[in-house]
Amino acid sequence: MKKIFLTLLLFLLFQTNASAFTFKQSSADLQSVTQGIRGINFNPDGTIMYVWDSPGENMLQYALSTPYDLSTMTLTSETNMSEVDLGHHMEFNSDGTQMFIIDNKGDKVEQFTLATAWDTSNVTHNGEFVIPTEDQPRGIDFKPDGTRFFTIGDDDEKVRSWTLATAWDID
Repeated sequence: MKKIFLTLLLFLLFQTNASAFTFKQSSADLQSVTQGIRGINFNPDGTIMYVWDSPGENMLQYALSTPYDLSTMTLTSETNMSEVDLGHHMEFNSDGTQMFIIDNKGDKVEQFTLATAWDTSNVTHNGEFVIPTEDQPRGIDFKPDGTRFFTIGDDDEKVRSWTLATAWDID
């Protein structure tokens, strides 16, 4: 009797939990545009997606007519950023006027100013920060006020923190 009760209980638990989740797979084939993807990010409302093209030095920008829905994406710009040797992750400041890209080969963070917020089609290289203790930087994130940033890498599996004298200015 205990086995029947336990089996029934497990069945009900799994059936209840399984029905509580909804999974919708969505994908986008970017092979015609890029040889490899190293980074992805979205603007805050999900209507723009940014993808780093690697081994090239290109930022691909896509418009999404339905926020975060890849089936509605359209390529809007492809911007060459030759200052970045092997980009990995990109991050933006809170108003979308500054962009930061991890340069894996150069062991640094590259900073760009966007002429129009959240639009990577017209950028200016604004400076760089060499990460002195990391040979394989892979990711970056910022404190919301821009006074501190964090990097991760493959070299020694550490998270590093850097304080900025001026918010959002790594140079």
